Amino acid sequence: MTDIEAANDFATILKAAEHGESVIVTKDGRPIGTFVPDRTPIGVRIQEVFRKYPVDPDFADDIEAAMREMRAQPDRMTEWPSD
Repeated sequence: MTDIEAANDFATILKAAEHGESVIVTKDGRPIGTFVPDRTPIGVRIQEVFRKYPVDPDFADDIEAAMREMRAQPDRMTEWPSD
C-alpha cells in the first residue's frame, strides 16, 4: 500500500491488522513502514488490565446481590439496580 493510500484509507490498514494481516506501506516504491497485528494473547492483556485496575473485593458480592434481587422480582426489573 502506498503512503497516499495509507493516509487516505487508514481503516483498511486497521481492518487488515484486525484480521491478522501485516501491511507494508511504501513511498516512491520503497518500503517505509509495516503495520502488524498485535499478537499479545488475550489472557496476557486481561492480566495487564487487572494489574492496572485492581478488582474491587466486593464486586462478586455486588453482582450476586443484584442477581438475587432480579430473580426475586423478574417482572419488575427493567434495568440494573443502582446504589
